[in-house]
Amino acid sequence: MPWILLGTSLLVSAFVSLRVKNDLGHASAWATFAGGLLISGLLFVLLRMCLNTRGKAVRIADQQTADALAESEIFKQSILDSLPAEIAVVDHSGKIVAVNQPWRQYATESGVTPGETAAAVDVGANYIAVCQAGIDFIQDGALESSMAASGIRAVLDGRLPSFSMEYPCHTPQKQQWFFMVVMPMGKMASGGAVIAHTNITPRKLAENQLAAMAGTLEKQVDERTRQLRQVTAELTMAEERERHRLAQELHDNLSQLLAAIKIRLSSLGAGRADTFQPSLDEIVVLVEQANRAVRMITMQLSPPTLRILGFVPALEGLVEEMRHTYGLKVDIYTESQPQRLDDVILAVLFRSARELLINVAKHAGVNDASLSYRADDKQLTLLVSDDGCGFDPEPILSMLSAKQSFGLRSINERIVALGGRMEIDSNPGFGCMVILTLPLPIITKETSVS
Repeated sequence: MPWILLGTSLLVSAFVSLRVKNDLGHASAWATFAGGLLISGLLFVLLRMCLNTRGKAVRIADQQTADALAESEIFKQSILDSLPAEIAVVDHSGKIVAVNQPWRQYATESGVTPGETAAAVDVGANYIAVCQAGIDFIQDGALESSMAASGIRAVLDGRLPSFSMEYPCHTPQKQQWFFMVVMPMGKMASGGAVIAHTNITPRKLAENQLAAMAGTLEKQVDERTRQLRQVTAELTMAEERERHRLAQELHDNLSQLLAAIKIRLSSLGAGRADTFQPSLDEIVVLVEQANRAVRMITMQLSPPTLRILGFVPALEGLVEEMRHTYGLKVDIYTESQPQRLDDVILAVLFRSARELLINVAKHAGVNDASLSYRADDKQLTLLVSDDGCGFDPEPILSMLSAKQSFGLRSINERIVALGGRMEIDSNPGFGCMVILTLPLPIITKETSVS
């Protein structure tokens, strides 16, 4: 560059000297040449100063640009470092181009060499390759590693707008859980993506603790429910035994006494035609009515046929009672009967069937009903149905919960106490079906009380 400037100066000086010589004519050539040199030197100095100024300006602009870029990188890195999540920025191939301080700290703490950042997750490493490597080497986290690699790749390819997942990252020293979010750096993630890992261990530990507490509470509730069912079953059995005792007392004492009174009154009036005979006859009729009432009460308290003949014959007798007392024709269907059940269980089922059939006679508006009984080695099912007016079962179920509707509530409580359930299937105008189910293993367990 200086030689170009010098040559330019000489040419300019020669031009100037010739021009001066032509103008003056008598000037000496040396004087003219000296003047040209002076002018050339001045031009050279001016040009040199201009070039130096321009170079300095360029250097200043370059330095300012470099400083601005450095400040921008520092600014971005400061923002990344200020975030509590562990963050890495990857390019479109999955290569890590930037990480923040929490990321480096975790990588250092979990690295193979204490105090050194794990190279596999530092700047320059391919994070997708790291996740894919975890599929083969992390036995308990293979599924999570595969999901993470697929999710990151999907975001980078633009197939997903974002991706997130929770995953465990346990060590022999402690248990840890993280929440990963992958967001694209641009609409199509062509500029890469930001991957953030947030430690959610306190939340997961709290959730696990709550789940454990809920499990313990559920076990306590189940145990308490079992105990309440046991107590209710014992009370039910005690009530049935008391019913049986009262029925036996009525049959052995009051019924026999009424029969003796009837015989005695009949013998007093035999062969007499006095004025007392009509009164005696009326008394005999009243005693007979009282005796029938006692037998009816005895039957309701504890049917003798249930104890003597068994459950199915007792149901057949109940069918006859419904026809004679209420004018209700009942079709009965029975299947094989299992091994002999406890008399208390049979008494509860019998009285439940009787109560349901009486409800049909009083409220269904029909003269026909069906009674089905089925038993196998697993459960016992009793079904009462009709084609009557039907009803909306929801209010009835609400009344059962509110301890109203005494008849159905009593049936439901007794069946539930024995470990069973009562189901009601009905609609207005389409009849009603009530199903009582008792699991036989529960029957055996719940009723084995001395």
